[in-house]
Amino acid sequence: MANLQSLDLIKSRSIAPPIVKDDGPVVIFIGGIHGNEPAGIVALKQLLLELQEQRAFIAGSVYGLIGNKTALKTGQRYCEVDLNRIWSKGEIAALSQQVALNSEQKEQLELWHALQNIVDQHKGPFYFMDLHTTSGPTAPFLTVNDSLLNRRFTQHYPLPVVLGIEEYLQGPLLSYINELGYVAFGFEAGQHDDPLSIQNCYDFARLSLEIIGLIADGSEQEHRLRLGRQCSDLEQFYEIIHRHQVQRREAFKLNPGYRNFQQVPSGTLLGYDGDQAMVLDQKGQLFMPLYQGQGEDGYFLIRSVPAFFLGLSKILRKLRVDKVFPLLPGVHWMTEDKSKLRIDLKIARFFTTEVLHLFGYRKKERSAEELIVTNREAASKHEVYKKATWY
Repeated sequence: MANLQSLDLIKSRSIAPPIVKDDGPVVIFIGGIHGNEPAGIVALKQLLLELQEQRAFIAGSVYGLIGNKTALKTGQRYCEVDLNRIWSKGEIAALSQQVALNSEQKEQLELWHALQNIVDQHKGPFYFMDLHTTSGPTAPFLTVNDSLLNRRFTQHYPLPVVLGIEEYLQGPLLSYINELGYVAFGFEAGQHDDPLSIQNCYDFARLSLEIIGLIADGSEQEHRLRLGRQCSDLEQFYEIIHRHQVQRREAFKLNPGYRNFQQVPSGTLLGYDGDQAMVLDQKGQLFMPLYQGQGEDGYFLIRSVPAFFLGLSKILRKLRVDKVFPLLPGVHWMTEDKSKLRIDLKIARFFTTEVLHLFGYRKKERSAEELIVTNREAASKHEVYKKATWY
């Protein structure tokens, strides 16, 4: 694993001095939100120091922030709770009222203030990117909350884009930022201890600045090719179809040898979660199998999304066809901006997961009798990004 101590990276929230300009796009990279994932910090420090020498030619601002300083010092994913599972408007509002904060809440409060200060200081447009690594071997890929704005931006990378993570995880930082309407997504560079992960983080960050238009030094193709050749056999868009939540962490054991994006047939015995055999009841591609001591996500299953359905969902969302939903029995708006629906499952049984996905409803709260679903299209700040060359 990359040695943070020798690089003196964990004393400040900032990885290195930022590039700050009065106007232009603002890019905020975040590394090490999990303490056993330092590759992004090492790469971002190198990049930011290089950019300092070229700052006169940079058409915007670039920040690099450290996520969980305390956990990074110990090399653990987290100390008390997962810092990337506690982001919501309610959680943040409650922080100022609490007398005693745990380790991750202190980190969250500091990080939130740092992000807020950046947003207050600039006009934007803003881009938020969270750099990660995985416990199992993988080609690099992007995890993206399923909004048309995020899709439109991330399609410019030569990387697989995995949609729908917000449907299965509660409280990721970037889901919170997406609710504010900004472009925000995650980059997974490779395995924690693989030296290539640092290079991938560097190439991703540099390519991001090229796509946004902050730099134009002719190196885009080099970074694009280096990333793209690692995933040339993969589709561009996938969606998550299943998550296995770990029941007994001390007794969870995934059979060795699985890779990210590996095809697995129905009936495969993946391992054991305590006394429970993890046998697949559907086929799919394995996604982020858990090979580390912390974490509640045992594995996910994903499947590729055909271009036809991506195009259809784009049309349906742009036309806001979902506005007619509350005319149907058992369906009601829950918010004034018409981004959240309450569905009575005893009456409106025709609302399947696939139908809801087409219209952009991914985030779900379910009980035996009702389903509450959220659509982020209304929050997306399309008008802020329309002048960008990538839009």
